[in-house]
Amino acid sequence: MSLNAPVSEGFHTNKMQAYKVSLEFDRVLESIANYIKTEPGRSLLLNISDCASEEEIQKRFALISDIRFLASYDSRIYFDNIEDYRENIRKLKIEGYFIEPALLYKIAQALFTMTEIRSLVFKHQQKYRVLWDFVKHVPSFKSIYSEIFRAIEPDGAVKDEASQKLASIRREISSLMGKVQSKLKELINKIKERSQMPQDYVTIREGRFVIPLPSSLQDRVKGIVHDYSQTRSTVFMEPLSIMAENNKLRELKDNEAMEISRIIASLNDLIRPEINTLISSFHTSFMLDMYCAIAAFAASKNCENVKVSMEGELEIINGRHPLLKDGVVPLNLKLTRDQHILILSGPNAGGKTVLLKSIGVFCLMVKAGIPVPADPSSVIPYMDKIFVDIGDSQSIAANLSTFSAHIKFLSFMVAQIKNPERTLVLLDELGSGSAPNYSSSIACAIIWHLSQKKVRSIITTHFSGVVNYAYSLPNAINGSLEFDVKNLKPTYRLLMGVPGASYAIHIAKNYGLQNFIINKAKEFLDKSELRYEQLISELITYSSGLKSDMKKVEAELKNIDAAEAVLAEREKKFDKTRDEIEETVREEYEKKYKELLKKVNSIGAKGADDIKKERVRLADEINAEKKSLFAPVEKPHESQKRRAADEKSEQDDSLAAGAKFRYDEGDLVSIEKLNLSGYIKEIDMRKRQAKIEFKNKMQMWIKFSMISGTDENVKDFEGPSIISYKPVEQEITMELDMRGMNCEDGIAALERYLIKASERHFDEVRVIHGKGTLTLKSAVENYLRKCGLVRSFRGGKIGEGDYGVTLVELKK
Repeated sequence: MSLNAPVSEGFHTNKMQAYKVSLEFDRVLESIANYIKTEPGRSLLLNISDCASEEEIQKRFALISDIRFLASYDSRIYFDNIEDYRENIRKLKIEGYFIEPALLYKIAQALFTMTEIRSLVFKHQQKYRVLWDFVKHVPSFKSIYSEIFRAIEPDGAVKDEASQKLASIRREISSLMGKVQSKLKELINKIKERSQMPQDYVTIREGRFVIPLPSSLQDRVKGIVHDYSQTRSTVFMEPLSIMAENNKLRELKDNEAMEISRIIASLNDLIRPEINTLISSFHTSFMLDMYCAIAAFAASKNCENVKVSMEGELEIINGRHPLLKDGVVPLNLKLTRDQHILILSGPNAGGKTVLLKSIGVFCLMVKAGIPVPADPSSVIPYMDKIFVDIGDSQSIAANLSTFSAHIKFLSFMVAQIKNPERTLVLLDELGSGSAPNYSSSIACAIIWHLSQKKVRSIITTHFSGVVNYAYSLPNAINGSLEFDVKNLKPTYRLLMGVPGASYAIHIAKNYGLQNFIINKAKEFLDKSELRYEQLISELITYSSGLKSDMKKVEAELKNIDAAEAVLAEREKKFDKTRDEIEETVREEYEKKYKELLKKVNSIGAKGADDIKKERVRLADEINAEKKSLFAPVEKPHESQKRRAADEKSEQDDSLAAGAKFRYDEGDLVSIEKLNLSGYIKEIDMRKRQAKIEFKNKMQMWIKFSMISGTDENVKDFEGPSIISYKPVEQEITMELDMRGMNCEDGIAALERYLIKASERHFDEVRVIHGKGTLTLKSAVENYLRKCGLVRSFRGGKIGEGDYGVTLVELKK
């Protein structure tokens, strides 16, 4: 999309940029840039490209929506340590070029962050598919950054662990240095026994161990002098007794340097094959930073993904200029397909220019794929060209007056309108700068041309002739921004179909212009103009009255909604009270049951027959108490269910040769043979057995013959009575520790654990397999790839257990 408004030939591009500035689009981008985390991301934002189609706009909208939802409901995306290292990486294409260790470490940090971003989005790829499609081309760089982190310290020093050879060389150097220092200290002590030696320390000169000797003692020690003090009173001598060790140290130091160079070269060689992938991934990360900034800005301004019209339709619902603070009066504007031109009139400082800029910047935001601060049902047109003339176009350098500059622009605009459906014209105070009658005629001519071409146009004016001319055009409509005549203040509410008055006389009087001047001014005015302004004021007052009545109606509707909400809340409370009554009855039943249970335990000393009779009596008493307690709260449909169950039970009884069972589900019964009591969970009349749940939650199928108080044949007891057994479920934690297990036992334990975790509906669990030889870790990962219960898994981060831990996300 181009914004064309040149004043003279040769600087069209500059004026296009100037028109974006006049619509304050550059300031909008600067506001978004406050959320940028990387400098390349900022540069991409300030030079954001326009979308070429509606499909591309919708893709950007969808991507930004995914980022907003991810930040709101799951996790923000962080860009820590990501800087622009693309040029350094690109230089690796030059043979013999190497990146220094300190910079390698910084690059590894950036690769770690990019991999973390990929892992985060991958974890939620089913929810945020557009975002995943955007970042999935960034691969995991774990093999590169892990090796760099293993070999290099943050300050660029190469670690001993970088290679076995380097560790061996450094151990040898350390050991030999210790020996040399010990020999030199012994030599110093011997010299001190025979002579005074003011300095008795070991130091290094030219990479070799030396001792400081007074010049007077120089001849007493055989060796090589490497240096002198400033006063030459002290010599730094390498004794011949350690010369071999110093030579060996020099050799080891050279070997160390060679090994370090080899390690750095190998780390660089890890990166070389991935140069293009790395550069592309950095670019994707910076683009993602730009979209994350747009998403953050959109969230702060309540921006929405509006509808895009390719036919020039314009409807703004509750629009707010993105640079204005909260609390502004929202803009509501609709131009139908048949209404191409809106003529805005009214006093200065009423908000007309802000309205023009809002419409223009909304179009630019949509074209760039940036959500708009308006309701999502708003419709913003896709425009190829936007012609904007706002403010004073006077140019001293070009020797153009205000009027001349406006005419120059209008001439260029008329010549450049090639595709009217995709063109938007925003003109502020059309025709100003010259004699009113001539300026008004030129303005009417321009409006006539735009009307003929059916160009979508919003034009502000102070000329009544222009307002009157708009009534004669079938595709034009007048409008104004409401003005409070009583308080002489704008309300900024757009009134479609109502032209505005200047209120110049009222405003002049309000600002202290003397009454005799005001009265004289009225004499110069045509009476029709005064009457016109009066009618406008009356129309606005009538409109305000209708608005007030509408507010009252809306308030009444809110009261009705509130009353309905109160009734709904009372109904909820009633249901809650009913539940509380039932709970109270249950608690009372439990209390009485415990008292009766004590009686059962107290008769243990009685004879077997007495015990049997007493238990039967107590069971009957408990069941009767239970039925009496629950009878008051039994609901009608429950009674029906009970009767249906009774009828079914009677049918089952008849099928079972007329035999009957005196207990119901939920009754407390005693099993004398097992010396146990429990509640009936289920009854099978055909098989003449009942499922009993005991105190320890164990469940058994028990023959009727074993239940006290039944008339079953005792011979039935000889048959199998226990059909199933259900132990109490053991609690599991969200962590499985497999350390110390072999692969076979560990995988078996993992399989059992995941089944239980899935049954508990855990979202994520932690599997500790340790580091060791990584055999168990490999086995765990192979199993997790095939396991149907697993959605995804990843290795632990630093602080989570590193690669000794695997975090597993389970399917819902």
